[in-house]
Amino acid sequence: MKYLKLLFVSLVVTSCATFVFPAFGAATDVLEPACTATGAPRDSVACQQTGADPLTGPNGIITKATQLIALVTGIAAVITI
Repeated sequence: MKYLKLLFVSLVVTSCATFVFPAFGAATDVLEPACTATGAPRDSVACQQTGADPLTGPNGIITKATQLIALVTGIAAVITI
């Protein structure tokens, strides 16, 4: 019983920490400080990114394939259940 309480408290604390402390690093542009610093190489390829990558961008091939796989997996899960 003691271990069950400890497990429950651990799960509650972990769950609360997950929602209270969001992933701040996910929305951070790590290249912005390097590209805007004094004397920064603004003509480098890293500083000229537009975010429209045809392979991994929002409308990229990998993104669309991942969404298709997720859709097929979801449908298969519903049918299996």
